[in-house]
Parts: sequence; C-alpha cells; structure tokens
Amino acid sequence: MNDILINHNLLKKLPDHLIRENIMPFTYNLQNQCILEDIKSFYNTRSYLLNLYYDRWRHTFEYEEYADLNWLDNDISRYMNNDIATMTGYTISNLNKFKRMFLLQNKDYETISKYITLGRGPSNDVKQNINILIGILLPCERNELIEFTESINN
Repeated sequence: MNDILINHNLLKKLPDHLIRENIMPFTYNLQNQCILEDIKSFYNTRSYLLNLYYDRWRHTFEYEEYADLNWLDNDISRYMNNDIATMTGYTISNLNKFKRMFLLQNKDYETISKYITLGRGPSNDVKQNINILIGILLPCERNELIEFTESINN
C-alpha cells in the first residue's frame, strides 16, 4: 500500500502535459500478444505450483518453515537440469535456459555456471529464485514443469 501512495505522490509532481502527452498514450497501446501470453503463463504456473507445493509440504512446517518453497525451488532446478542433480554440474540445456536472461545472453558457460552457483546460495530469497526460474522458462516448458512436478512423489 505504501508503494501505491509513494507512486501516486510522485505522479502528482509530474507536469500535466508530460502525463497527458507521454504517459497516458502509452497506457492505451496494445501489448504484444506473445508477451501477454507469457505473463499469463508465468502467473498461472507460479500460482499453481505454489499451491501444489503448499498442499504437499504443509504438514512439515513445524520442522522446516519454508519446506514448500525450498522443495519447489529444488524441483524446478531439477527439471531445468534434465532431472540430473545440480551438484554434478549443469547441463547444456540448463545453461542455455539461463542464457535467456539479459545479463547472461553473451556470457560463456563457465560464467553462467558461476552465476547459477553463486546466485542461488543460502542467503538468497527462495521466492525470488522461484520467480527467476519460472520466468526463464518458455510457456511450453512451464507446462512440462507442471507435468514434471505432478509426477514427483516427494
């Protein structure tokens, strides 16, 4: 709620002509259908998986508070690495998925491997990791991910 108030206050400071001529016309532009479908796919996949893993792991919360999120993060990584343990290394397919990220597009596999390893340490936010991993995937891969996670009997 505070973000909305801050944004509203910032918006009020902008000159009317800037809002009228530069911001408002943008709000009426049609967005690319592929991007809209990707956003829907991300949202639907994320919501479905969060609910699935919450239901699957809620009985363990007294032992591990975020068991659901930790297992979801692990299983997405497992899917992306072709069901091969990441401790043995990353598959080319997995590294290529990470190359979709803007900051990794022109990086070599060694740099991407280091990014994955360092960027996914214990100090990182698991929800952010989940969002990044789901965001990297294409809509068809997200469907495969759902099938993969449904087939796992943790």
